[in-house]
Amino acid sequence: MKKQEQIIEELSSAGLVKDKNDLSFKLTDDELIVNGEKQPADLHQKLKAKYLKSDAGKGFEMYYNYNGRWGYSTRTR
Repeated sequence: MKKQEQIIEELSSAGLVKDKNDLSFKLTDDELIVNGEKQPADLHQKLKAKYLKSDAGKGFEMYYNYNGRWGYSTRTR
């Protein structure tokens, strides 16, 4: 949860979050989606480098209120 809160702070600083209660995001190796909208590559790369660790063929993903998903998961490539 701490990482999610940090991401929310960064999204807020970028002007993308006005109300945490109406927020959803998905951060994966491939994209950053905030409230249903794909975000620019530079912001995606910044958050990906800071919050997602790729390791031994595994990709990590983070979800916050995104299509009913919450948390941090791992997927095998």
